[in-house]
Amino acid sequence: IQEMARFGIAFRVQNATVLAARVVKKMLYRWWRFQYLLESSSTEARSPLQISSVLKRMKEMEPTALHLPKKLDDVIDWKQSKDNYFADHNGNVILDLEMMNGSLPLGYNHDFFLNIIDDPLMDPYLMQTISNSAYPATNFKEILNESLGVAIPHKDLSNIMLTDGHAMSVEAALKAVFLKKGTGKVLSFSGATHGFSLGSLPLTSSSGIPKADLPPLYETEYIPYPELKYPITHNEAYNEEIQDQTIEALLDSVNVHNDIKAIIVEPLQLSTYNAPTPKFFKKVRSICKEKDIAFIVDETHTGCGATGKMWAHEYWYLKECPDFVIFGKKAQATGFYYTSEYRTNQPFANFEPWSGNVIKLLQFKELHNRMLKKKLFDLVLDSGSVLTTRLQLLEKKGNVKNIRGLGTMIAFDLVSHKAHEIQELLKTKGIAVSLCGENSICLKPALVFGPIQAIGFMKQFESIFGNQNIR
Repeated sequence: IQEMARFGIAFRVQNATVLAARVVKKMLYRWWRFQYLLESSSTEARSPLQISSVLKRMKEMEPTALHLPKKLDDVIDWKQSKDNYFADHNGNVILDLEMMNGSLPLGYNHDFFLNIIDDPLMDPYLMQTISNSAYPATNFKEILNESLGVAIPHKDLSNIMLTDGHAMSVEAALKAVFLKKGTGKVLSFSGATHGFSLGSLPLTSSSGIPKADLPPLYETEYIPYPELKYPITHNEAYNEEIQDQTIEALLDSVNVHNDIKAIIVEPLQLSTYNAPTPKFFKKVRSICKEKDIAFIVDETHTGCGATGKMWAHEYWYLKECPDFVIFGKKAQATGFYYTSEYRTNQPFANFEPWSGNVIKLLQFKELHNRMLKKKLFDLVLDSGSVLTTRLQLLEKKGNVKNIRGLGTMIAFDLVSHKAHEIQELLKTKGIAVSLCGENSICLKPALVFGPIQAIGFMKQFESIFGNQNIR
């Protein structure tokens, strides 16, 4: 009996030792797996001024010659990318103001997103593909309410439909409109970007290549988008006149065609970064209400804090909310909020079997918590203020013009340089930016892009023109 007791104690000790070893192994593995050369969990990550030292460290670790490729963004080393910076396949570290076309809210490999991996809610969704639309999990409603439910733009937009991509969101929103009002014409605006699938392409006019030889699935009309002059305060009369002309064109179309079912708008156009005044959008909303036309606001590019507010249409201060608000990109999850008027009685009438990715919902939940806890809305506004103030100094010197945008979604035209040439030159200085319009540079940084990064970017940008406004 004593021998058996000793054996039992030894077995339990051995079993506990094995379990402890497994826990330690897991912790060590996680520590090793998520080690980055670019550790910068704070919003004040290193500026471009320190990039040379980072390159030196990376060169010491890799004996091969370090060189700048023709395109720094050909291949990204995701393992060594962190927050506002990515590393390319040659070991160069780049301050990214493009962020996968504005899709990375906290930059690369942010700790908050990494921590979601340990959430037990993730387990079943990592191991298999689950159709939450057809077979929702018992806790799916709770997850939805704690994620997208806390960011509802308006109390009347209490219905949520999840999709599997931006274009699918636009298609599903139009389907909801057609189910309610019948099929008909949809009004979009010139230069709009609402997706590149077969169902969303008719609404997109910013690019003609994806639409080549494809017949539209429904009738679409493009209304000329108001191209404002900047700064707004110096061109109020002109801008009001050009916006009134757009409203007149919109009314003419609505009065001539009695089968218009929806009007879809971007608060800030992705292709040009033009953003009409709130007065303009209030008139569009009023027309939709008066004519019984669905008002769809596509916030895929502007939503989730990029403009300094959760939703860019909050700047309009509408008396009545839109009928649909489409979200995506920085929100990670894709879909739309909509009013109860467009809710179908038949559950499978507007249906996508593979929507409702819980991984994306948990990411949104953590993201929203982070945005509130770290006051990222204020950070976006502060960083945007730094950028616009410094760009205005360049404007006075005649280097740039037409500075426009909201928050850190800022664009500007170049006066005597080609935008694509400046883009390539900035890459050699360790900075990635995007292009828009005829000769414009546009910025789409992460929400953790702070004033330090803004000053670092402007110092490098000003050096191209031989200016030293920033000390």
